[in-house]
Amino acid sequence: MDAVVKREETTHLKGVLTKVSGAKKALALSLESLGAGNIDRLRELRENSESGLDFLMFLEQLHEKNEAFNIKDKYQRLEEFEFLLTEPYFARIDLEDPATHKQEKLYIGKFGYTENSPVVIDWRARIASIYYRYRYPQKNVTFETRPQWQVRSPLKRAIFC
Repeated sequence: MDAVVKREETTHLKGVLTKVSGAKKALALSLESLGAGNIDRLRELRENSESGLDFLMFLEQLHEKNEAFNIKDKYQRLEEFEFLLTEPYFARIDLEDPATHKQEKLYIGKFGYTENSPVVIDWRARIASIYYRYRYPQKNVTFETRPQWQVRSPLKRAIFC
């Protein structure tokens, strides 16, 4: 491997690991603060309980809050981040727009991670099919994209807030 390419790839890998590590820490902190808030509220209700209705109302609110936060998915995402820290991606696709000659490198991994743009693309994503179809370098491979936001709705009018 060319020394320049190796240096670029090493730098890219460090950047990906830094981003994933930061996202994992932020998610873990949000889960911890949710748990700490729940415990504080339970303590307060236990110490200042006037009736069982407050406690039952709190449990209902807690259930709704945790359901909205989607704790199960958040913990699954933590596991995905942990995997991404050990094996962030296994392939790279180099793309070039023929009209602008703009080049883009896409990295494919077992799990996807996106910030402002894709950092690692999930291996099941449509664009990753290029990797599986054309495993060896080839020229003139085309991949058509479609608009990212296509809304198909029987509604005649939609209001977005």
